[in-house]
Amino acid sequence: MSNIINREDFKKYLMIIIGVTITAMGINIFYSPIS
Repeated sequence: MSNIINREDFKKYLMIIIGVTITAMGINIFYSPIS
C-alpha cells in the first residue's frame, strides 16, 4: 500500500520539480538574453 502511495507522490513531486526547473530556465533565458 505505502509503496504505491510513495510511487505516486514521487511521480507528482518529480513532475513539479521538472516543471519548476524548466520554468526557471525559461525565465532566465527570457529576461537575461544579454548575459
